[in-house]
Amino acid sequence: MRTSTPRPVLAAATLLIVLCGLLAGVPNAANAATGSAACTEGGVTWRADYSTADSPYGTLVRVTGLKRIDASGETDAGTRDWELRWENVPGDWPAPGDSSLLGPHRMLTGNLTRLTAQPVAIYLSPRLVAPDGSCQVYVAPFANRRGTATSPRVPVLGDSLLQSLNDNAYNQNAIQGYVEGNLNDAGIRTEVEGQGGRRWTPNRDTTGLARADTYLLDEFRGLLAHDADGFVVALGANDALYVATAPSDAERATRLAEVRNALIGIVQEMSARTGCLVAVTAPEHANVYSPAHYAAAALELNNVLRWIAAANATDAFELVDFGARAGTHRRDDAAPWFSSDDLHLNMTGRLVYTATMTEAALRCTA
Repeated sequence: MRTSTPRPVLAAATLLIVLCGLLAGVPNAANAATGSAACTEGGVTWRADYSTADSPYGTLVRVTGLKRIDASGETDAGTRDWELRWENVPGDWPAPGDSSLLGPHRMLTGNLTRLTAQPVAIYLSPRLVAPDGSCQVYVAPFANRRGTATSPRVPVLGDSLLQSLNDNAYNQNAIQGYVEGNLNDAGIRTEVEGQGGRRWTPNRDTTGLARADTYLLDEFRGLLAHDADGFVVALGANDALYVATAPSDAERATRLAEVRNALIGIVQEMSARTGCLVAVTAPEHANVYSPAHYAAAALELNNVLRWIAAANATDAFELVDFGARAGTHRRDDAAPWFSSDDLHLNMTGRLVYTATMTEAALRCTA
């Protein structure tokens, strides 16, 4: 291969007031009065029907129907719990330089009756997590302010390191933060899904909507329906922490085998379903969360990605080895990229990580 806590929901009126400054002058992303979007996984298609309405704040979308479709036909899924998500707006993120992390999106969980009551501006990338947590229905992704219909589309999926690249200052220009801004400058439209705690591999003890909060396969599967030119996936630290924090050596070995095997299968699935998948390796030096075992677990899992990348130079999988680069930029090194926990990024590290995401995304546009 080629190497190279849910936040309280704003009332609709309050949301529109906050959006006024952001959305004025943004071209409408949808002109039709009605529409539908879907995602498919495991032979099941989940479909959301919606209506749109133009407003001074841009196009607003409201869910009007929820369906489940399989080989036996179509059934109503409006009585089941879904999760409606949309991007945070300025004011929801810490000031530049603040190391605190807030949720990357707002959410509302409930059945059709509850979700219908919440209109969302298309600019905020509304999407719905299917009840089984398998995929997400994106209504209108890639609604970047600076992008054209012909621009390449490269989503970036990651954990709290990616999440930390968002802040109030940059949100004025790019709702999804530094990475969206940089990729737009490079002529790429994107969806940036940086979410704390996310792993390559799902939590084996979760199901349904709860499982969707452990990994990013649901986002990946949903965005496949929208002609993405490739994907950047920057994960692995939380997989390594899951292994490292096992209560015994035997359980640690069990978790390592579990995660390694699942990781191979997930990378194979992703690579087979997109023309370009660029993995960004996780930091693999010790940190305060599990100083005795994290480094060994992260190295093992990063080596899985390196092995897959080295196995075939002609397929869709590529690697950007941030973990190897970061080893000489720990918190006590001469030029640190990490904060006091030696896992999350300081301001220099955020700039480096932003550049790393841009480097990775450009691999899918060559």
